[in-house]
Amino acid sequence: MTRIAVHCEAIELQTVSGTQMVLRQLLPRWRKAGHELTLVARDADGARRVAARLAGEDWDVRVAGGGRWRSRLAWLAGRGDLSKTIGRHDLWLSGWHWPLGRHDTPFVGIVHDLNPLEPGAGKNRGARARAYAQLYRRSLHACARRARGIVAISAYTHGRLRELCGKHLPPCRVIHHGVDFEHWSEPASPENAREARRVLGVEGDMPYVLCLGQHTPNKNHATLLEAFARIAAEQPELALVLAGAFNCETPALRRRAEELKVADRVRVPGPVPGALMPAALQGAAVFALPSFLEGFGLPLLEAFAAGVPVVCSSTGALHELAGNAALTVDPADPAGWASALQHLLSDPSEARAHAAVGRDQARRMSWDTCAAQYLEFFDEVLGNPPARPA
Repeated sequence: MTRIAVHCEAIELQTVSGTQMVLRQLLPRWRKAGHELTLVARDADGARRVAARLAGEDWDVRVAGGGRWRSRLAWLAGRGDLSKTIGRHDLWLSGWHWPLGRHDTPFVGIVHDLNPLEPGAGKNRGARARAYAQLYRRSLHACARRARGIVAISAYTHGRLRELCGKHLPPCRVIHHGVDFEHWSEPASPENAREARRVLGVEGDMPYVLCLGQHTPNKNHATLLEAFARIAAEQPELALVLAGAFNCETPALRRRAEELKVADRVRVPGPVPGALMPAALQGAAVFALPSFLEGFGLPLLEAFAAGVPVVCSSTGALHELAGNAALTVDPADPAGWASALQHLLSDPSEARAHAAVGRDQARRMSWDTCAAQYLEFFDEVLGNPPARPA
């Protein structure tokens, strides 16, 4: 048994993210494997959200105190210490690389992406975003210096880590996320299928291209919107659904749809309830993921499991995960996106073939395997002997 303290700030946040979903999948599996877990939230409200989102079990949730940014800055300055809060553990795990650490416990960080540090990420962005990028860089280097080990969620992220941290990088393991294949592949009930269409704003049997993600610049909805406008005349019944949390890009997307004269066929419904997500994916004619960069791209695996043909960007980890299961396109090429979408929409046999390859790929990537790989890495960095096969 390993005693693991886990920094759960990602689970506390109001916006559901891939980072949050990963911990929600891993923690119950580690506990089922017999490990002792202490979950650390930043305040009492956060602790209640952590307990609620991990409902069904009685979790030991502690409050760090000090506030989000005060605690982060204290750790960067080498003064963060949660000894009184979490007690003694074998391992301190951060859900990302911003740990609220204690100095006498081996630390492992998870690096999901380096998007704030990518070339051009700060272009045309305000002082707040630039300051955040500077803190992000400092935290990354501090993590590399202090961590016993780092998990990178894709080979792409691992490669960028090596470029940025060089010789200071501790032992690093690439561990891909998993996907709950049964959850996403189980055919949706007729009731859920109808409700998903109502939430998405697509009437009757109207075909639709679905994109999921917050309306932020990196998600690159603008290119997808331009591509849709190019094929709108050839696909007169088709709708484009840009589902996800409203954010800084939402007003601009609405204006651009008006300018392109496709506003009546573009749906911007906001977040889709989790219970309806499988139905929303399964009902799509094509799933599109046009992000400029992703450290992983969990919706890609979920779309594969749901049996939907996919077009995604050819950059970052998306190309790594897509393999030959999806059509990949330069995220800055609206004409290329239009061509890829039109190809799948106009050739059902080709679309079915890609969907079948995607399903096979998703079937091989389970959360059980992912959780076991983390535990193997923890044993490695702690110097524990390998577990014997049962």
